[in-house]
Amino acid sequence: MHVVLADNVPACKWLLSSLSRRPGLVSEYLLKTNDNAVMSGFSELLNNAFRVLQPFEEKDLLKTELITRTIKLKFGIQKKEVQQVVSVTCSAQMIGCLALLLRNASNYWFNFRHFFNTFRDFAKMGPYQRTLLVKKQ
Repeated sequence: MHVVLADNVPACKWLLSSLSRRPGLVSEYLLKTNDNAVMSGFSELLNNAFRVLQPFEEKDLLKTELITRTIKLKFGIQKKEVQQVVSVTCSAQMIGCLALLLRNASNYWFNFRHFFNTFRDFAKMGPYQRTLLVKKQ
Protein backbone atom coordinates (compact mmCIF):
# COMPACT_ATOMS: atom_id res chain seq x y z
CA MET A 1 0.00 0.00 0.00
CA HIS A 2 2.88 2.35 0.72
CA VAL A 3 4.02 1.91 -2.88
CA VAL A 4 0.60 3.00 -4.14
CA LEU A 5 0.67 6.10 -1.93
CA ALA A 6 4.33 6.96 -2.51
CA ASP A 7 4.26 10.44 -4.03
CA ASN A 8 0.68 9.89 -5.21
CA VAL A 9 -1.03 13.06 -4.01
CA PRO A 10 -4.51 12.25 -5.37
CA ALA A 11 -4.45 8.78 -3.75
CA CYS A 12 -3.38 10.23 -0.39
CA LYS A 13 -6.09 12.89 -0.54
CA TRP A 14 -8.69 10.28 -1.42
CA LEU A 15 -7.55 7.98 1.39
CA LEU A 16 -7.58 10.63 4.12
CA SER A 17 -10.81 12.20 2.91
CA SER A 18 -12.58 8.84 2.75
CA LEU A 19 -11.33 7.65 6.12
CA SER A 20 -12.08 10.95 7.87
CA ARG A 21 -15.77 10.43 7.04
CA ARG A 22 -15.70 6.97 8.67
CA PRO A 23 -14.46 7.39 12.25
CA GLY A 24 -15.86 3.99 13.21
CA LEU A 25 -13.61 2.29 10.67
CA VAL A 26 -10.59 4.31 11.80
CA SER A 27 -11.33 3.32 15.40
CA GLU A 28 -11.51 -0.35 14.40
CA TYR A 29 -8.08 -0.27 12.75
CA LEU A 30 -6.29 2.01 15.20
CA LEU A 31 -7.87 1.28 18.59
CA LYS A 32 -10.21 -1.69 18.72
CA THR A 33 -8.30 -4.41 16.90
CA ASN A 34 -6.07 -6.74 18.88
CA ASP A 35 -3.75 -7.29 15.92
CA ASN A 36 -0.59 -5.27 16.49
CA ALA A 37 0.42 -5.54 12.82
CA VAL A 38 -2.90 -4.02 11.71
CA MET A 39 -2.59 -1.08 14.12
CA SER A 40 1.03 -0.49 13.20
CA GLY A 41 0.39 -0.74 9.47
CA PHE A 42 -2.64 1.54 9.63
CA SER A 43 -0.72 4.14 11.64
CA GLU A 44 2.15 4.00 9.14
CA LEU A 45 -0.32 4.33 6.27
CA LEU A 46 -1.81 7.49 7.77
CA ASN A 47 1.59 8.97 8.53
CA ASN A 48 2.82 8.21 5.02
CA ALA A 49 -0.21 10.00 3.54
CA PHE A 50 0.41 12.98 5.85
CA ARG A 51 4.05 13.15 4.68
CA VAL A 52 3.12 13.00 0.99
CA LEU A 53 0.56 15.79 1.41
CA GLN A 54 2.69 17.98 3.68
CA PRO A 55 4.21 20.22 0.98
CA PHE A 56 0.80 20.77 -0.60
CA GLU A 57 -1.38 21.24 2.47
CA GLU A 58 0.61 22.41 5.46
CA LYS A 59 0.10 26.15 4.98
CA ASP A 60 -3.65 25.61 4.69
CA LEU A 61 -4.08 23.22 7.63
CA LEU A 62 -6.03 25.77 9.68
CA LYS A 63 -8.29 26.93 6.83
CA THR A 64 -11.95 26.04 7.04
CA GLU A 65 -15.05 26.65 4.97
CA LEU A 66 -18.73 26.85 5.75
CA ILE A 67 -20.83 24.30 3.90
CA THR A 68 -24.54 23.55 3.89
CA ARG A 69 -25.67 19.95 4.19
CA THR A 70 -29.10 18.39 4.10
CA ILE A 71 -29.75 15.91 6.88
CA LYS A 72 -32.70 13.56 7.28
CA LEU A 73 -34.83 13.71 10.40
CA LYS A 74 -37.36 11.25 11.85
CA PHE A 75 -36.94 8.10 9.80
CA GLY A 76 -35.83 10.01 6.70
CA ILE A 77 -39.21 11.67 6.19
CA GLN A 78 -38.20 15.22 7.06
CA LYS A 79 -35.10 17.01 5.85
CA LYS A 80 -33.26 19.94 7.32
CA GLU A 81 -30.42 22.06 6.03
CA VAL A 82 -27.59 22.66 8.47
CA GLN A 83 -24.43 24.68 8.12
CA GLN A 84 -21.17 23.12 9.15
CA VAL A 85 -17.59 24.34 9.39
CA VAL A 86 -15.21 21.86 7.76
CA SER A 87 -11.46 21.78 7.26
CA VAL A 88 -10.25 22.52 3.75
CA THR A 89 -7.36 20.04 3.71
CA CYS A 90 -7.61 16.27 3.83
CA SER A 91 -4.90 16.09 6.49
CA ALA A 92 -6.82 18.42 8.81
CA GLN A 93 -10.01 16.44 8.19
CA MET A 94 -8.23 13.23 9.22
CA ILE A 95 -6.74 14.85 12.33
CA GLY A 96 -10.25 16.05 13.19
CA CYS A 97 -11.49 12.47 12.89
CA LEU A 98 -8.67 11.21 15.12
CA ALA A 99 -9.38 13.98 17.65
CA LEU A 100 -12.99 12.79 17.89
CA LEU A 101 -11.72 9.33 18.79
CA LEU A 102 -9.87 10.74 21.81
CA ARG A 103 -13.15 10.76 23.75
CA ASN A 104 -13.40 6.97 23.72
CA ALA A 105 -9.71 6.11 23.48
CA SER A 106 -9.49 5.44 27.22
CA ASN A 107 -11.61 2.32 26.67
CA TYR A 108 -8.76 0.88 24.61
CA TRP A 109 -5.76 1.94 26.70
CA PHE A 110 -3.90 -1.27 25.81
CA ASN A 111 -3.75 -0.05 22.18
CA PHE A 112 -2.68 3.53 22.90
CA ARG A 113 0.79 3.24 21.41
CA HIS A 114 -0.08 3.33 17.71
CA PHE A 115 -2.96 5.75 18.17
CA PHE A 116 -0.88 8.36 19.97
CA ASN A 117 2.19 7.71 17.83
CA THR A 118 0.11 8.87 14.88
CA PHE A 119 -0.42 12.23 16.62
CA ARG A 120 3.24 12.34 17.68
CA ASP A 121 4.55 11.66 14.18
CA PHE A 122 2.19 14.27 12.75
CA ALA A 123 3.42 16.81 15.31
CA LYS A 124 7.04 16.08 14.41
CA MET A 125 6.38 17.17 10.83
CA GLY A 126 6.55 20.85 11.70
CA PRO A 127 5.04 23.95 13.29
CA TYR A 128 1.92 24.02 11.10
CA GLN A 129 1.07 20.49 12.17
CA ARG A 130 1.67 21.22 15.86
CA THR A 131 -0.51 24.32 15.66
CA LEU A 132 -3.32 22.29 14.12
CA LEU A 133 -3.12 19.72 16.91
CA VAL A 134 -3.33 22.43 19.56
CA LYS A 135 -6.32 24.05 17.82
CA LYS A 136 -8.15 20.71 17.39
CA GLN A 137 -8.19 19.95 21.11
